[in-house]
Amino acid sequence: RLHSPDQALLDYVQIIQHFQRKLGCSTDRRASKNYCPIITVGASYPGFLSAMMRLVYPDLVDISYASSAPLLLYAQACDQFVYYDYVTQVAERASPGCTHAYKRTLFQVKQEILTMSIPKAAKKLGICSNIPKYIKTPEQFAFTLTMMAGFFNAEANMGYHPPGDPNTDLIQGCKAFQQPEKSPMERFADFFVVKTATRSWHPREPCYDLHWDLPAGSNATIVGADWSGLFPPAGRAMIWEFQNCRDLIVRLGFGPNSMFLEQPLDLGWLRDHCQARFEVDPEPRRLVDKWHFDDLVGHGGSYILFTNGVNDAWASLSYTQDLSDTIVAVNFPSGAHHSELNGRLDDDHE
Repeated sequence: RLHSPDQALLDYVQIIQHFQRKLGCSTDRRASKNYCPIITVGASYPGFLSAMMRLVYPDLVDISYASSAPLLLYAQACDQFVYYDYVTQVAERASPGCTHAYKRTLFQVKQEILTMSIPKAAKKLGICSNIPKYIKTPEQFAFTLTMMAGFFNAEANMGYHPPGDPNTDLIQGCKAFQQPEKSPMERFADFFVVKTATRSWHPREPCYDLHWDLPAGSNATIVGADWSGLFPPAGRAMIWEFQNCRDLIVRLGFGPNSMFLEQPLDLGWLRDHCQARFEVDPEPRRLVDKWHFDDLVGHGGSYILFTNGVNDAWASLSYTQDLSDTIVAVNFPSGAHHSELNGRLDDDHE
């Protein structure tokens, strides 16, 4: 009941008011010298919350900084294929030929998996034999693996910074598939080696355990409600997927122009999945009908700064142009997912 974006905003109202009292701040914005300006800062989903704090509580919050904030996604205002089309474009710029190599390999691997048993296919791919029990057919196995490749690339896209660095996950993933001297199954096995290396919490095992990507809770599946990528460790993913099942509907699919096998997101599938997981039905329009963030200017929005990295596919789900004199956008040509906030101190200053 309390795990919702509405409650998150109310929690921050309480936190802000607590510190206003603690610091002796006046709440008279216009006249008091003791007024303490409030600026909210957030990135990705918290960037959405940051913008909503200014829109919903303008008397409390003065300015919002919203980095890589997917307002258009949560408003159900963008085509479901735009995100992975953007991921594809960035990957091709990063490693020319990557998109063709991905799509060709995924198709060939899927066809080969459908001709053999799951244990035999898993062994050839370097996957551990303890396959999640819900995967019962080669078709389910192929679907899960090819979707995981798409999700990996989406995550790699978010972290593609600085662009051009060959050590980034995005380029490393591309290179795994761009090995024409190897068979499709060998290329996909190399992809799992890359995927393991990108996750510091993966144990050093001789095979890739699919349970690493399986969320906690009953009726969990690797391909869950959030099709923008996988975010293990899996035990922390349950609270996020609950929100994806109720309010934060991530309607993203793989279209014909992407580097992945075509797979639209069906809202009927999502409803069945969310009922099995949490006994809730998705409400795609609840938040936007309540807060009207699909029309910020028309509903009195002001003093919101949207920032986006041009290499980040989330930019396709956010505002990238000024909406008014006080709702403005700044786009970073070399930026990735909220990369302008990802500052890191040098070792000498840590």
